[in-house]
Amino acid sequence: MVDKLLRILLLVLCLASWVEAQTIPGNISTGGIGGPGGGSSGGGTGDIDGVTAGSGLTGGGITGTVTLNVGVTAPITSAADAVECPTCVVGPASATNSVPALYDGTTGKLLKNSTPTGTGNPVLQTSPQLTTPDIGAATGTSAVLTGDASAANLKTTSQTLYMNSAGTVFIKAGTGAPEGVVTAGIGSIWIQTDGSIDTSIYRKESGTSNTGWIAVANPTIVALPATDTPLDTDILHIVTDPDGTPIDNKVTVADLFALHPEVQTIDNVFDQGKEIDGANSSTNAFKVGDGTTKFYLYSDPTSGLQLQCFAGAVLNNCNYYRDLLAGKKAGFKDSSGNIDFEYDETTGVTKALKGASLVDVTQIVEIVRFSAADPAVNDTDYLGHTGTAGSAPVSATTASGKAMIGFTGFITELNCKIQTAPTSTHTIVFTVATVATAVGSLVDSSPAMACTITSTATTCSTVTNPVAITKADFVGIKKVDSTTATPSDQSNCFVRIEG
Repeated sequence: MVDKLLRILLLVLCLASWVEAQTIPGNISTGGIGGPGGGSSGGGTGDIDGVTAGSGLTGGGITGTVTLNVGVTAPITSAADAVECPTCVVGPASATNSVPALYDGTTGKLLKNSTPTGTGNPVLQTSPQLTTPDIGAATGTSAVLTGDASAANLKTTSQTLYMNSAGTVFIKAGTGAPEGVVTAGIGSIWIQTDGSIDTSIYRKESGTSNTGWIAVANPTIVALPATDTPLDTDILHIVTDPDGTPIDNKVTVADLFALHPEVQTIDNVFDQGKEIDGANSSTNAFKVGDGTTKFYLYSDPTSGLQLQCFAGAVLNNCNYYRDLLAGKKAGFKDSSGNIDFEYDETTGVTKALKGASLVDVTQIVEIVRFSAADPAVNDTDYLGHTGTAGSAPVSATTASGKAMIGFTGFITELNCKIQTAPTSTHTIVFTVATVATAVGSLVDSSPAMACTITSTATTCSTVTNPVAITKADFVGIKKVDSTTATPSDQSNCFVRIEG
């Protein structure tokens, strides 16, 4: 194609040079142009009636001396011996033109053949068309550059800009929503010219038919649907460095809580000094439980702070129990910190405030007395249960030294008294002993429930190490004397048994 164009230009140049170089002998008159040797009066016998300017030429005539000139339009110029286009650039042939296109390298304007077959003369295009295969070739339409070269606008005659050679992916404008109407490939864009907020632009996200269009919306947070069951894998939108260089990012629910564990437990919430206010009835109480059985905690305007159990859809339909570890107590205190009610896990004793003192509120209380004189020296013996003052002590197996208990419970207290105070080196120890049968030998309680009299004292008592007993068990008191005593040294003890 380039060769064909160059041949046309060469022919024009040769013709122009030949015309300007020739002198036609004779004159042109009504009788014709005289041949060689003809007279100036026009009486020659030539057969030329006139010179007519053909395609691409101007000038000519039928009388006098005539001249033919090459017809040019800028940027093409002509001189005495040449036709030139110093700024023209030869471009490639297009899908609709069989000859190469000429471009003005200075203005950027396109020179295009007047016909697609390339048989016409070059003409200057004031609104040059780009007919390359990259734009418009898929449907045979042409993209058009409008405006001047410094600020050209790109538009398409069919309002479609194709992104692939198959014509399935495109940017297109039109009225109405595309869903169910416009067939396109994934990645296509639809501009709805009669759309409004959030319905002006659509993108094709799935399929190759006319479905799968999604509106490119910009909803506000409040317009989004809510959920009260987020998963750990759900994501939240966050903006990092909002006061510096803001960047949109995402974070999962699990990662967010992992970064801030203080929001995950009630303990951590309260550690931060937070308060649950508004809980003033069972309806809006703070609830703790497994969904079926739970505790309600709230502050009643009349009755004050309330702790209620909820089970079987009924308030206070519960048994209130608390497990205590060994040696622990449970109870209540008054505003001054004094114990009003107390249960001792170790002894099983429940006490309540009566007057200024705590008194036992157990069901059964029994006081058992033991007594004996002690004439022996440095001995170990037992007080008699049925003995009277001055009676001799008994042995560990003697029946009169044992008292049978009629209920199950605890020996919670031991109190003893002697008649004469011992010396500084004299020590008397009393210990609770038990046995399961009347003929058995008494055995010290373990750990021992015992009290000691020394020096100038005459009494001792203890509530330490209460002794568990079973109904029909036998109880006795062992006495260990470290020095000489006389029969007048009367020993008396009693034990408190609760059940």
